[in-house]
Amino acid sequence: MNVFRAFASGIKRATREIRMSLLLYLLNLLAAAGLAFAFRSVVATGLDSSMSISELLGNLNFTAWQDFMVKNRGELSAVFGQIVWLALLYMLVNTFLAGGILTILREKDAKFSLRSFFAGCGNYFFRFLRLFLVFGILLMLVAFVLIALLGVLFNALTAEALSEVTTVFWWIAIAVLFLFVMMLVIMVEDYAKVIVVTSDVRSMLRTAWRSAGFVFRHFFKTVGLQLLMLLIPIVMFAIYLWLDLSIGMASAATILLMFILQQLFILSRVWARVFFFSGELALYESLGAGHRQAVVTEIPRPETGPATA
Repeated sequence: MNVFRAFASGIKRATREIRMSLLLYLLNLLAAAGLAFAFRSVVATGLDSSMSISELLGNLNFTAWQDFMVKNRGELSAVFGQIVWLALLYMLVNTFLAGGILTILREKDAKFSLRSFFAGCGNYFFRFLRLFLVFGILLMLVAFVLIALLGVLFNALTAEALSEVTTVFWWIAIAVLFLFVMMLVIMVEDYAKVIVVTSDVRSMLRTAWRSAGFVFRHFFKTVGLQLLMLLIPIVMFAIYLWLDLSIGMASAATILLMFILQQLFILSRVWARVFFFSGELALYESLGAGHRQAVVTEIPRPETGPATA
């Protein structure tokens, strides 16, 4: 299977599982509701005590915003302090849900069922949690090393720059390189999850190494598919941004319309997650199946002589 077929297969499979996308949307909405209500309570209290709502709904009023921040510093510190823990909870929830997503996607002919989905979530959670820890540490190490090395490279390239255009160009180039390397690490983690579900392996360190080998052995196909799939969320975000700038929120009707569009955008992001797993699974199964077939055909069959009495 080539990259374009895996891409098309990912779209087709993810679109078929729209019920799973709706379920994921609702679960993500519940996970994010705690922070939203806590922040809303602080903002509402601050608005009532420090400024009029009209001052913030119009043009940015720096004095009003500063007054709000000073008077509610304690409450805001508590809310922002919880963001780290809630973000960690959000990542753990999505780690849990990944097992259900891949379980449903692996069974191509089976219909979606809550029982199969949550059985997959529970079956693979602790293995995916270990992968989450392994790749979390790896991401931090890679980011630290990259920031140090790319910082030195950026300073060397821009030390004798004659214009700001050159500086901006190299900054963008280095930022793209940083994001590309981070994308590779996240790709390896995704394929490691695919390997766990398709091969039912238990050692996560070996799985991570095996996944890295697969990604770099088929580098152009895996990276090509990833970049092609990234076009979908990028286009979705561009459309949402264009609608946001075009519609605005100047009345009750436009506020309601933008709320609906925001929820559709969140749903599209959830669908994109299913789409990414689906495309990666399709590519892995096609390349992995071909590799296994090649290995099998190379094993000679034992010769059998005539039967003797």
